[in-house]
Amino acid sequence: MRGRYHYAIRDLPKSLCRTIAYYFYILCLDIEDYKHLNYCLDLYNALVKALNLQDHSKQIIEAIINQHILKKQLTPENDKEDIKHPYSKNGRIKNYYKEDTEIHEKCGWWDTDTEDNINLIRAIFAGKQEWFLNIIEYTFFIKPDKRKKNFTIPNDFNINKDVIENLKQPTFANFLIKKLRLEKIEGEILNFAYLYREVSELNRFFDNLINQEETGRLNIYAKCTANPITIIRNHIQNDTNLAAYGLIDNEGNISVEACNCIYDGNINSLFFGVFQNDQKDFYPLSSFTVKEEDIKLASRLLNSNKPLNILLYGAPGAGKTQFARSLIHSLNLTPLLFNNEIEMENENYEQKAISRLNRMLSVQQNDSVIIVDEAEELLKTQSLWGYTLPQKGIVNKMLEKSPNKVIWILNYTDELDESTRRRFTYAIKFNEINTTMLRNMAGVKLQKLNIGNVLQDEIIDLCGKYHVTGASIDNMVKILNGMDLSYKNRNQIINDVKKLLESNSNLIYGKKKMRDTVHDSYDLSILNTTFPAEEILNMVKNARKYEEENSNNLNGIRMLFYGLSGTGKTEFARYIAEKLNKKIILKRPSDILSKWIGENEANIRRAFEQAEATDDVLLFDEADTFFADRTNLDHSWERSTVNEFLTQMEEFSGILICTTNLRQIMDPAMQRRFHILTEFKPLDANGIEILLKRYFKTFDFNLDLLNQITKYDTVTPGDFGQLAGKIRFMSKDYISSEMIVDELCKIQEEKEGKQKHIGFVS
Repeated sequence: MRGRYHYAIRDLPKSLCRTIAYYFYILCLDIEDYKHLNYCLDLYNALVKALNLQDHSKQIIEAIINQHILKKQLTPENDKEDIKHPYSKNGRIKNYYKEDTEIHEKCGWWDTDTEDNINLIRAIFAGKQEWFLNIIEYTFFIKPDKRKKNFTIPNDFNINKDVIENLKQPTFANFLIKKLRLEKIEGEILNFAYLYREVSELNRFFDNLINQEETGRLNIYAKCTANPITIIRNHIQNDTNLAAYGLIDNEGNISVEACNCIYDGNINSLFFGVFQNDQKDFYPLSSFTVKEEDIKLASRLLNSNKPLNILLYGAPGAGKTQFARSLIHSLNLTPLLFNNEIEMENENYEQKAISRLNRMLSVQQNDSVIIVDEAEELLKTQSLWGYTLPQKGIVNKMLEKSPNKVIWILNYTDELDESTRRRFTYAIKFNEINTTMLRNMAGVKLQKLNIGNVLQDEIIDLCGKYHVTGASIDNMVKILNGMDLSYKNRNQIINDVKKLLESNSNLIYGKKKMRDTVHDSYDLSILNTTFPAEEILNMVKNARKYEEENSNNLNGIRMLFYGLSGTGKTEFARYIAEKLNKKIILKRPSDILSKWIGENEANIRRAFEQAEATDDVLLFDEADTFFADRTNLDHSWERSTVNEFLTQMEEFSGILICTTNLRQIMDPAMQRRFHILTEFKPLDANGIEILLKRYFKTFDFNLDLLNQITKYDTVTPGDFGQLAGKIRFMSKDYISSEMIVDELCKIQEEKEGKQKHIGFVS
């Protein structure tokens, strides 16, 4: 590339020079002011030289000047020796006319030392009517007659229509037009835009014309391609090919990538850096959470000769990308990973990435499957508020018209318009990897390391204890691959693996918000519930066992625990999970509620999906906060939150537990959907006595002290935990049975609003 331009007029074939001459003529039809004639003359002279029309041009100009002389529009004055010619910087020239000074003013005081240019200016401006358009016609559209020494000015002249059509045919971009399957008008626009930008004299002429004549770039496109400006505008905007492929922007500017591609004559220039090199490690399809029937169908689709779009979506870190690569590899096809980060450093990188992807997908990749990872931004066709985004047309056409097999990978589909979702051939949802799957995945990947069975089993056990993703397992294996894995380093290896898994878990999911196990002091007998706690656990066990024995599809179990704070609702939920050998997923209002419209529903949906995938117990604490009675709600988004929760709990096949202190404000429809509703009441006298002895073992509590506390009907297990936590900071000499009972009584009085003291009061 030479400077800014690829070409000068002299570099072009003659057929293309004639085409440019036609553009030149068309645009000069509307020029009214030739004060900036220098740009016009530069282009004229460059074309004359390139087409070897120097003699022809001189004859035409001489004929016009002679006509001006006959009509006394030019007056020769060659006998004046002392006259300084207005065009000459170096003194005299051969011919001088009385009207030269006036002509010099008319042409905008443009200086030149070239006598051919001076004569050209005289021919244009000497007459009452400017002759430049005629000169262009005669020079480029009348064939030179070498038999005649002089040119005869025709009385009437019209450019032959066949000549015009022939002039418009040559193009640099034929191969690109064919590869991208562009329409005829799109090819004309692309070719013209390329010439506009890359031919130096043409570019300067066009830009000067725009600046001086207030002619828009699209007007130039319209005139030169003989198309209405509305047609031009429609083909460079919205979801048309030129715009969708990022070849030409809305103002008619051709992209640098397109210019380089046309100049090189190789479409691969458009795809430089588009594909990432694929890694060499692949895993058995059995190590992923995908159902066998999904794998078989996806395999049949990819083995077909038809273009298609497969969507992999769901929980982050569930192994979607690895699965796509392994699936393609298992079919002896080549995975091509789209480089989604190549434009990150540039402005409007998302739009540029879509354009580059669109171009790539338009060219068939034989024996390959394209993987587009992290495709949320590329496929986004709707905002979270439900508004359709401008790129919807481009995205939908890209999915519809691509001749390739493509696997799209994203975490969430919230910002995909319904019309976009319909264009996927097949979709596979990935749930969060459960403990069993994590262990299996770790086992498969650790086999490559050739470590001992004992050490391998220990590491696999650790992978099942931490809340991590498939990517976390991959990272762990990579680290282990660089370590000394001999048995003598067993303790160090296990310790390092623990730290790696724990740090990954905390980084991805945050630090654990609650214990997985109940307190050692937990005792069902102290609970004061409307339905016996032990019986609730037995009911859950029996229901699960019955469903497993009699049905392939488990129905959900939904329980609502309500009552005062501290009555043991959350601890009992933890107890149920422990007895069922399950983990517990805790969701508090802070995990669900968002300031963004639509995000509450998305968070609720993700919570249920996570529990469904891992088969854990799902616990919503303080549930009244985010599904209150819909009749009392003022905003539509509040009602939609309740509706989303109702929908999800109806479809949930796992164990759901909700806790609340304020059952009365909960939506009635919500309450009716729970199978088990149990009130957790304050402790009775027996429960109080048991907890006093359990929490404060070294102290004796006589009947009088017991009566002081049992007279309250607000005592809860949480009160004992609260007090036990406080007395840790006190001197042992200060603590007594009387003080303990007195502090418990103050807690009750504070509940009733009779006392406002905080902490310990003597």
